This record gives sequence, C-alpha cells and structure tokens, in this order.
Amino acid sequence: MKILFDNKARHPGVLISSIEKYRNANHPAHNVVDSFLEREFRSKEAEDIISFSFKKKITANCVFWGYHNLQNINFSMQDRGKRTIPGSDVGDDTVIQPLPVCVSADDVIPVPVTNPAQYGAVYSSLLVSRIAEFKVRVNAAVDEPYVWLGGIAIGEAYIMPDPVNTWGFSRSDNGIVSSSRSGQRLGNYVKPLRSHEFLFKGVSLKQTQEIMDRYDSVGMARHIWVDPFEAGHTLERPLYCTITKPIEPQKEDDTFSFILSIEEAR
Repeated sequence: MKILFDNKARHPGVLISSIEKYRNANHPAHNVVDSFLEREFRSKEAEDIISFSFKKKITANCVFWGYHNLQNINFSMQDRGKRTIPGSDVGDDTVIQPLPVCVSADDVIPVPVTNPAQYGAVYSSLLVSRIAEFKVRVNAAVDEPYVWLGGIAIGEAYIMPDPVNTWGFSRSDNGIVSSSRSGQRLGNYVKPLRSHEFLFKGVSLKQTQEIMDRYDSVGMARHIWVDPFEAGHTLERPLYCTITKPIEPQKEDDTFSFILSIEEAR
C-alpha cells in the first residue's frame, strides 16, 4: 500500500497551464488540482498538454490521476535548463505509460481507460530529483470530441506497512430512499462512495511516528491519494479520498496497532 499525503502540484507558486489555443475558460488547467475531483479540466480538443512549472525544484516518485475520459496519458519531466530528465520522458500513444523506471504489469497493457471510475497510479523505484517542469500529455478516448481530466497529483508516495489480510470492499451509500408499508419506494440515487478500513498490527515505534506525522499534516480535512495494491490494480484501483476517523495507535508490547479509515472523495 502506498499513500500520497502531499500533492506537490498544489504547492504555492506552481504555475499550471495548457496549450493556449485549446484553452476552455470555463474549465481551466488549474482544475486538475481543485479539491473537487469532478470540477474537471476540459480542453477544446481531443488532445492537450498540461504543464506544471515549479518555483522550487521538487523530487517525486509517483503520479496519480483520476476521473477522466482518457485513452492514454504520458509524462515528461525537465530541469531548469529545459533538459528532459533521463528516464522521465514517455511517448507511447497506445498505452497508459508511467515513470518508466519501475512499471507494474497492468500499466503497460494496452487497455481502454475511458471509464471515469478508473483511477491510475504509477511509480518510480527511485526518487526523480531536480524537477522544475512536469508535463502531462493527455488524449481522449476514440469518438470523444474533447479531453477532460479531473485530477492529477505528483509527489513522494509513502510505503505503508502491510495491513491485516482480512478487509472488505465497503461502500458508503448516501442515496435518499422513501418507502411505504405497502412496498412503494422512491429514491434519489447518489453513486455510492468506496470506503475502506485497514487494520495495521505490529508496527514499529519509528514507523508509527512517521505515519502520525503524515496524518497530522492532513487530518480528516485534506485529500490524499491511496493505492491499496500498487503492484496491480485488478482487485482495487487507487482512490482520491479523505481519512474519516482519527488514527489512534494502541501500544502492544514493543509495537503498535491502529486503524486507517478512508472514504472516496469527488
């Protein structure tokens, strides 16, 4: 499990832009870092490039994205001299491509990604440093007149300890339903939100302190990106979410246990 607690694309002073002639004033490029994932960036064309210029150079080992109509997404990273950082340039138009240093199997298979519920995440085995420019090239699915993307994040993913192996695939259903005693039902449908509770046991004091420091930086108010199965997304895709209950470690001999509760955000 990997968690991105700090999306560096949201840092103060980051300049976000898209190709000028394709810009849609009602759906600007800056929407890709809006707290509301479904307040999306939208181009006037079926392809576009979103550029991030960092006032202070960053390091990163992951990219997350979600809510989109993409057929493919490609990344490149440049230093201050506009030189492409070795190993960061990707240009295959037929597949979702990651930072190419470390690739999980399902990220290199040519699969359609047009379902907006499909979120993605890719990782580098090492930190990529000296990043001054981050460019994201996006192409819409076939027959889509324009490309749109809800959110993207770049930063340093934190590797969590392995949770206890038994956990469920829960949903938070906020739909409103009225029913009569004779069986008539009316409802206001709201798409259920994915939610999870992970139990961690046997965590060292050092790692517990690291996790608590990161929890303190976001609390239950700020958004995070969680990838329960970073090695493959067949069972569960990454989530854009918030922590829904305070993390409260309990000491057990020389180690600690705690529960991480998250719920999908849109």
